[in-house]
Amino acid sequence: MDSQRDVEFGFVAAPTGDMSLTDGETYDEVLADCELGQELGYGT
Repeated sequence: MDSQRDVEFGFVAAPTGDMSLTDGETYDEVLADCELGQELGYGT
């Protein structure tokens, strides 16, 4: 068995804001989370 393995971590974005947010605000929240994930180096 190979002692070294490439490990790849994924990224999932989901709205977690207040229930009073509009659909547009929720969408903006998810996009901001995706931008952060990309900045952190997540590709999936």
